[in-house]
Amino acid sequence: MLSSSSFWQTQNAIHGKDSNALPKAMLVIAGVLVTYRHMTQEAWEGNQLKTFLALIMLQMLPLVLLEVKMPSCTDPIALLSQFGSKVLLMHACFLSLRAWQSFFSDGDVWDIVYFLGACAALHQGFGFRPTLRSIYEHRDVLGLMLLAMLTAFIEESISYWSLPQWQRGSWNLTDLTIAGCNYTEILAFVPALWMVCRNKAELSPSSPAEDAKTRNRAIWFFAFLVLFYICEDLGSVPVLWQVMPLAAIGHTAHFMLVLDFAGFMLAHVYSPEKIKQGLMRMTASFGAGTLV
Repeated sequence: MLSSSSFWQTQNAIHGKDSNALPKAMLVIAGVLVTYRHMTQEAWEGNQLKTFLALIMLQMLPLVLLEVKMPSCTDPIALLSQFGSKVLLMHACFLSLRAWQSFFSDGDVWDIVYFLGACAALHQGFGFRPTLRSIYEHRDVLGLMLLAMLTAFIEESISYWSLPQWQRGSWNLTDLTIAGCNYTEILAFVPALWMVCRNKAELSPSSPAEDAKTRNRAIWFFAFLVLFYICEDLGSVPVLWQVMPLAAIGHTAHFMLVLDFAGFMLAHVYSPEKIKQGLMRMTASFGAGTLV
């Protein structure tokens, strides 16, 4: 009860009266970074940093909309059981591309470790197995993955054919893989946003066993997300701050958004009301068994 109360007190201290203040502020910061870079870059400088900041902003947008919609849901944690596997599968998809690229290029093992972590969270938390039935149930994830790769292919094709003929080399599969990873990562939280926007029905009360399963799913889901983005976002801040401080600020804003989302959901998992209701159901079940 003490830890659950701490979660709620922290959430109230962060958000105050406006439950969407922090996610909106992080999105505004990302927009300001893109605008500032656009207005201050020199003509001889490339657009790589501005494109990078714009991608961070696009990646934050589904998560911000998710946080705006989530407080109006009857039971956000029950929805997590429905969309958690899809979000993890989206992460596993783009991490598999990064792991494949790392394996055949620079040999960086961290992308492989991240991919295995996403697979472990899918299997241990949600019981996911790569069967035809699972693929059919997650066909929306497959559709988003194909959309991301198609967008990357169109982008790289336009870039390739817009070059003068003497500048065209062989087709660069590495650039296509990187672009596909970026677009898939941008869409990583879209399945959750879809499900939250479409779910209008009242969710039936859950049993103690289902509550325990939901808590296990939440723990695996956010353990992977928080640890991954600690390495992905905060891990690059010290180096980026020396050469590209705007990119470091963008990474920090994105991590704060992920951390806020995790705090909001975990506060519901360990809410005093849910724990009290679970204890009351267990007591009632024990009393009924004693009477019998």
